[in-house]
Amino acid sequence: MQDVDNGTCAASTSISTVDCSFTPPCELSLSATQTSGCNAANEVPLELTITANNEGANGFNVLVDGVISTTENYNPSGTTTVNLNLSGDGQSHTIEVQDVDDSTCSASTTTILPDCFAVCDLTNLNISTGSVTTHIIEVQDFQFFPANISITLGDIVDFQWTGAVAHTTTSDATTGVDAWDSGLLNQDASFQVTPTTLGNHPYYCTPHGAPNGVGMSGVITVVPDCNNNQVSATLTFNEANGGFGGFNVLVDGTATADSPYTYAASGSNSVNVLINGDGQNHTVEVQDVDNGTCAASTSISTVDCSFTPPCELSLSATQTSGCNAANEVPLELTITANNEGANGFNVLVDGVISTTENYNPSGTTTVNLNLSGDGQSHTIEVQDVDDSTCSASTTTILPDCFAVCDLTNLNISRFCHHPHHRSPRLPVFPCKYQHHLRRHC
Repeated sequence: MQDVDNGTCAASTSISTVDCSFTPPCELSLSATQTSGCNAANEVPLELTITANNEGANGFNVLVDGVISTTENYNPSGTTTVNLNLSGDGQSHTIEVQDVDDSTCSASTTTILPDCFAVCDLTNLNISTGSVTTHIIEVQDFQFFPANISITLGDIVDFQWTGAVAHTTTSDATTGVDAWDSGLLNQDASFQVTPTTLGNHPYYCTPHGAPNGVGMSGVITVVPDCNNNQVSATLTFNEANGGFGGFNVLVDGTATADSPYTYAASGSNSVNVLINGDGQNHTVEVQDVDNGTCAASTSISTVDCSFTPPCELSLSATQTSGCNAANEVPLELTITANNEGANGFNVLVDGVISTTENYNPSGTTTVNLNLSGDGQSHTIEVQDVDDSTCSASTTTILPDCFAVCDLTNLNISRFCHHPHHRSPRLPVFPCKYQHHLRRHC
């Protein structure tokens, strides 16, 4: 800037201007997606997606492994799709798009095509149900904790010895697949049991308990692993040259709701399916979608999801004192219950209901009962109110509260040691046979 009247009065600066002849460069991006399996000509259909910016006016070439396959026009939206069929040879191929007006404007991708000539093969099909959970029961001194547990079929029960005294875990069952006996084990030992049948599996400690819930004992109840009367099963298998459409899983000839499934890229496949829990045998098949003859099958017997663990009772009766003023004998009944009904139990004496009681939530209920002391044998029974077939009984002989106490035939003998022998191992002589020692008695 310069003053007109005085040219020496001036100031200056500088600026760099843009190049108005600049044209934004052409840019392309490319992706290739297989759209279906091999066609009748053993070709693999691909869909190419090209995104273009500042592209030329004359379209682009598509090159496969450096050879022009087709020339296409750009879509004015900026995104162009091209369908291309390539020979399914199982090899890796490089696909490139190249602007016609500017060969330096290009993009490429590499894809491995399936082998349309290879044989589909599904192998090593296996099926399993549920997940395994390990439950811990502590073997404490003179009790199991928890003594009674409920598990699902296939779960593991791990007995862990935490008490200072040696104990066993021994099943009430003495034979069969669900019979066990750990033997006497000490602190820090462990012993695992995996029951294989539904229902109740009572057990006890040999030195400190007995079958039928006596003393140190407990019950493992096994229930089916079901959800809405269905069993979850896991299928695993290996796949080679499977079709693009994936695979269906058929249970007893019917495809599952989630079919078809996509093959895993690794070839090792795992999928979960639901099967009716009806206690029956079911056929499970894996079938390639593109080639129905490529299949593998297996079978599984599911648990009966309608199974309800049976009610079980055990009973013991103990006299707690002598005859009372009414000539009755007080008894304490101990009832151990599993899967009992909601409405309690009846106590019957010689077939006649004596009282109705509620179960203790702990699983062990005590009832005090007074019976006439008649010196006779009586049968005491406990019977679930909701299920009369669920019962337990014991027989006891009561003392005769009306009989006269009589103590007879009382005898006593005196014994003494020889005075000159102090060893406790020497014999003791009855005084009546040792007259010369009688003064020392």
